[in-house]
Amino acid sequence: DAILAAGKALSTRPPGTRRVIYVISDGKESRNKANYREVVRYLERNQIAVYGTLVGDSATWGIGYLDRFKIPLLPLSPDNILPRYTDETGGHLYSEFSTNGIERSFAELAALARTEYTIGFISHIPVTDGRYRTIEVRVKRPDVTVVAKKGYYPTATNLSR
Repeated sequence: DAILAAGKALSTRPPGTRRVIYVISDGKESRNKANYREVVRYLERNQIAVYGTLVGDSATWGIGYLDRFKIPLLPLSPDNILPRYTDETGGHLYSEFSTNGIERSFAELAALARTEYTIGFISHIPVTDGRYRTIEVRVKRPDVTVVAKKGYYPTATNLSR
């Protein structure tokens, strides 16, 4: 619910401005009214990326990483949803235990958000159908890591860029 509320507040910003939500959390969902798929769709339609720092037991080495996947018979909570938000929106995620670690991760994520590139392309599919479009970004340099959204929903603001 908090991510949706932050997304709604950011969506009023002028087009072309960077829209980032930074979350410090254990990533667990508890009694949210907002549906995960609907929140992701809202964030994608409004070009908002979620960046975050996992804390608590979710930050434990291996656990925060494994929470990203649903592994049968593994006694981990599938409620760790923060990695899914960062992955779906093209954001990035750190796991930290200490206050210094959280501060360091925030500084690194802020630097990362400032150094992102925006790429553009022209699709042959009309924007009016409103369907989700998957994209794949590949580079020919092995020393470059690509972090990108899995896709997007076309909107009228996509046309004005």
